[in-house]
Amino acid sequence: MRLPLLALAAAAALTSACATTTELTPAPGALRAAGPGQAAQAAVSGVRVVASAEAWSGFPQRLDEVTPLLVALHNDSGVPVRVRYDDFQLVSARGTRYAALPPFAIDESEVVAVGYVDPWPGFSVAPWHAGYFPGWRSAAYPLRYDPFYYDAYRPAYARVALPTEDMLRRALPEGVIEPGGTVRGFLYFQQVDDDEGRVDFTFRVFNALTGEPMGVVTIPFTVD
Repeated sequence: MRLPLLALAAAAALTSACATTTELTPAPGALRAAGPGQAAQAAVSGVRVVASAEAWSGFPQRLDEVTPLLVALHNDSGVPVRVRYDDFQLVSARGTRYAALPPFAIDESEVVAVGYVDPWPGFSVAPWHAGYFPGWRSAAYPLRYDPFYYDAYRPAYARVALPTEDMLRRALPEGVIEPGGTVRGFLYFQQVDDDEGRVDFTFRVFNALTGEPMGVVTIPFTVD
């Protein structure tokens, strides 16, 4: 189907408005950990935390308006530990603090290709269709592209409201980790400025029963 010029113009405007994704990697000196993405770990008072950047794989494929971190908490402290969003922060070297946003309170939107669907197993998409199907494997075969036929066809884009169902389903819940317990999920931080250079992921650990502070977990990340 040939897209109207107005639709093409709108798509171009949405694409140009899309923000650049800020990438985080564990900083030199951080204790690396196994897991998806770029993971590092630290512990305090028997509470071990693994924070993984570049681990998001849900919909939308890119999260430009928030900075997602996959966080796993393991409680070997012998006391119940509380989990609250306001106990997590990303803190930059210049003192900027980025809050962990309650997932239901996120009020942003992302630009996505209208044709987004999950990849089919055993299928690779023609390279000129890659804009319609982000995340799909491009065909390595010598397929012929006909510029005269395809010149008037462009991927269509739309805005998707955040949070998406995937974001809510995969979010780290608030609550209490009992002794010996584990919980894992995504935290969605305010979007980190790409000129920060470095941010420290911090988790203030509290005894859920007494409210007593148990220490602060800190994991440094480089901002790219």
